[in-house]
Amino acid sequence: MIKFSAKEISAYGILTGFALTMHLVENLFLVGWGPPGARLGLANIVTLMLLVSAGFRPALIVTVLRVIMGSFFGGTFLAMGFWMSISGGIGSTVLMGLIMLLNKKTDARFVGIAGAITHNLCQLAVAYMFFGAAILYYTPNLVLFALPTGLITGTVVQKSRTAIGDFMYWGGSHGP
Repeated sequence: MIKFSAKEISAYGILTGFALTMHLVENLFLVGWGPPGARLGLANIVTLMLLVSAGFRPALIVTVLRVIMGSFFGGTFLAMGFWMSISGGIGSTVLMGLIMLLNKKTDARFVGIAGAITHNLCQLAVAYMFFGAAILYYTPNLVLFALPTGLITGTVVQKSRTAIGDFMYWGGSHGP
């Protein structure tokens, strides 16, 4: 059984709340210029910042908590949107974590783009199970949309790290 210290629980709670706030605010500003249902991925800023500052475990924990709580608040828990969101969140966090594991100095903008593309492809895989092959025609639009949104996410993380350093570093090699 995994045990968490009070410090870890507090840190995860604060960061989950921040990611959840970004997730919910993003729902208010659905993008009109992108594919239907597409979002900017603002909550991924927290995931990527955690990956580069605290490691894979905290990033995955906060991502999963954010998706579960966001789906409760949004009324979509265990609905198709939940499965699409959880698959995209876990898939992109795992890929971004692997990239960071292979080269810790990888530019956050590249990692952000890779994460956004992976997120969309994981969501398409779930949508395929619900709708069949016709949904795959949506792939080019989502991949093209992922390029600027992933770049924005990565740029925010890159600039933040340059400006304030590893503000989420609590010591240790795997998180808070």
